[in-house]
Amino acid sequence: MVTAAAATYKVTAETAGFKRHVHHDWFDNNDSEATELLDDMHQKHITWIKDKNPTSKMQLYQQDRQRVHSKLRQIKNNWWDDLAEVLQDAAGRKGSKCFYDNLKKTYCPRDVHSAPIRRKDGVTLYTNQSDILQHWAKHFNSMLNQQSSFDHTVLNEIL
Repeated sequence: MVTAAAATYKVTAETAGFKRHVHHDWFDNNDSEATELLDDMHQKHITWIKDKNPTSKMQLYQQDRQRVHSKLRQIKNNWWDDLAEVLQDAAGRKGSKCFYDNLKKTYCPRDVHSAPIRRKDGVTLYTNQSDILQHWAKHFNSMLNQQSSFDHTVLNEIL
């Protein structure tokens, strides 16, 4: 007899499949090998879920899961080692473009946009990049360019 959880899992796996993450690093370079490993592990998991009575299927799945995780860790470590060699070589040759390009690959490009800010009325927002920059320019101009009310006679008395 098939349980409701097993039936739901089976239908979901067949219909939607497993979530595929979009990786921008080590996974891209080894996508086919990693996908094959993960698919095989998922298949063993499905086999175990379909019939949970024999412990041999659970042990087979657990062993395979450990093997897959170990292999993926090894692939990832190899990718990091290769990238570290490229970065070290670029730094040694003073190849700043190559160094920073690979460094960006490591940390992924960041979104370069400003968060919306409120206008002085406190209700409406500036969302356009140029409006935000103009607002900050006006703000700092008013804060930093104020007339000084300093009395120079005080300075002469101190000296």
